[in-house]
Order: sequence, then C-alpha cells, then structure tokens
Amino acid sequence: MAISRVGRSRLAKVSLIGALAAAAIGGVAPMASASTSGTTNGCYSWWGNTSSDGHCTDPYVTVSGNYQNYASCAYETDSWSYWKYFSQGTAPNAWGGVECTWSVRSSWINFTD
Repeated sequence: MAISRVGRSRLAKVSLIGALAAAAIGGVAPMASASTSGTTNGCYSWWGNTSSDGHCTDPYVTVSGNYQNYASCAYETDSWSYWKYFSQGTAPNAWGGVECTWSVRSSWINFTD
C-alpha cells in the first residue's frame, strides 16, 4: 500500500518530533564522568557518577592526622566517611568510600590533627 503525500508529510513530522524528544531526554540524563580533588597532605578524593573514595598516594601522607572523604551530592543530603587516622609516610589507597543516589557534584578530603 502506497503512502500518500499527506501521509508522508505527517510521518516525517512525527519522526522529527520523536528524534528531537529523544535528543532532549538524552541531553538531560546524567553523564558518567570522573574527577579528582586537590590534595590535602598528600591525600585526594576521586569521584565518578554516584560514588567517591579517598586515596593517599601523592606520593604519601605528609602529615599524621585524621582524614575524612566528603562528597557533595546532587538533590540529597551530602555523604561522608568515618574519620581515619593515617601516619605520616603511609600510602593508604581506596579508603572512605561514600555513595550518592543521584550523582556526586564534587568531593574533597577533610583533615584534623
């Protein structure tokens, strides 16, 4: 069965509207990305999409004390790890993991001696 010119025109419009709607929805969806914070006494925070964890390998902890990984979450309460004590000269890796439901906006390391 052949489609009339009016039918083809409507089909083209519907296809265009569908493609634009899909692009708009795709543009709003969160994109996976990863980033790292600046260092605090040799430690930094890594985050990607919905999780974050702390690392101290830059090249090692330069000041003994208590460290905490903190994540700023989108659309919900922020998330933070328990305080952990690290001695100067150590290089703990992948500690203080935290999660956000929607996404991590940024993350950093808190320090107290």
